Amino acid sequence: MTIDPRIAEILRTRREQGVVIEQTVQVPRKSTGATPSWVPNGTFGSAPLQVPALNTTTEVTPLDDVALAERLALILPAADSLIRKTVAAVRNDGKLTWMEALTLAPELRNIVSEVVGQVVPEIKGTSARELVILVLA
Repeated sequence: MTIDPRIAEILRTRREQGVVIEQTVQVPRKSTGATPSWVPNGTFGSAPLQVPALNTTTEVTPLDDVALAERLALILPAADSLIRKTVAAVRNDGKLTWMEALTLAPELRNIVSEVVGQVVPEIKGTSARELVILVLA
């Protein structure tokens, strides 16, 4: 399987710069609260009723190259499609002048940021910002 050269370049740049991309995942945890018991007469048992603790917690873990490459394989095509549509809206021939390109730069950054947020919502905060910077580089 061949890897998109852009993905390889992003991974190389990340290693060179020492950038760590982290994901926030939900992890199940064991309930520590008492669970109510049901008795045949249709009422709860005599134990005091307690609201059980949430059974998930979040954990932040770094993404390795393979996991990041998988996510980039989803991000890049989505960003490419939206960027092409944006450029086509400005110029029918798809060729921008230098001034038009500079004017569109913030919009393109916003597009990539939006794609990252929608495609990989588990990457948040500084990691999401760093990923956007790597994709745009």
